Amino acid sequence: SSSLLDWNAVLNLSAKVNHTSVKNALFAFIFCFSLNIVFSAVQKIQLAYQLGFLASVWQIIGSVFSLIFLFVFIHYRLEMAWLVFAVVGIPAIFQLLNFLYFSFKVCKVNFIVFKYMKFSEMRYLLGAGGLFFALQISMALTYTSDNLILNSYLGAQAVTDYSVHVRLYSIVPILMGMVLTPLWPAYSSARIKQDNNWIMQTWKKSIVMAVIVSLVLGGVITALLPSIFHIWLNDKVRPIYDLAILLFIWKMFEAMGLTISCFLNGMNLIKSQAIIGVSTAIVAVAMKLALVKVIGINGVLLGTLLPFAIMTFLPTLLISLSYLKKGKF
Repeated sequence: SSSLLDWNAVLNLSAKVNHTSVKNALFAFIFCFSLNIVFSAVQKIQLAYQLGFLASVWQIIGSVFSLIFLFVFIHYRLEMAWLVFAVVGIPAIFQLLNFLYFSFKVCKVNFIVFKYMKFSEMRYLLGAGGLFFALQISMALTYTSDNLILNSYLGAQAVTDYSVHVRLYSIVPILMGMVLTPLWPAYSSARIKQDNNWIMQTWKKSIVMAVIVSLVLGGVITALLPSIFHIWLNDKVRPIYDLAILLFIWKMFEAMGLTISCFLNGMNLIKSQAIIGVSTAIVAVAMKLALVKVIGINGVLLGTLLPFAIMTFLPTLLISLSYLKKGKF
């Protein structure tokens, strides 16, 4: 199907950009992304063992090597597919190394024992996996469509301006994710043990922590925005303050949303999240396409923030509070 599409037109690229190079880059992305989905299963296993820190260490190592290879490939002016491989493929390779290390070094023996496999449970696992897949696809549509929409309507410069702001404020959810994601298996373990008091206390503390950290860290980034852009980008990109304020608000919602999501996952409430996530994604993409034409670059972010706050954050918060009010898990 790639031969039937003019990807230069779809991605709003200059006619000078080599069409074959774009197709190779897209193939590299799809291939490496697929590998990453397979190899990243080890992270879920490590979370189940409450070894989330080990998954984070390998992820950090993969990101560092990804950045190194990206600079090397740019230095030697390799084609776009190699740059995509550096960004997506290198982390996938380190996910594989993580799997091998965890299988043969940490677990050593009895990590995979086929006689313990119960085919009767595969239907449940496939069903749960399908719900998670729908949830992940909806999140990808909601969060990763921004650059494509901006490039199509406002051009490459808008993508650059938007991306550097988003990358800067992404520090907030990345740090929160490292702290909060291990709570998912911990919640599951506490639910099985019926440790209701721990669940309620941990939920309250994690929400408070998400609010405080996102407010403080986001506030510091916003206050120091000119200095950060001067040091980081040598003033090649100027701060856009209204976009920064929206990102400040969005990342606070995202941090609290991550806290709620970890709780709901631990309580095995996946189906409701999947339905909410898919609905939010459809509305978010439609709003982005509409708002970017009216208010420009900020419209893309508002198209994410408003549907998430109304259609995802509020319903999942109410579901969590209702579940906690029952006091039985």
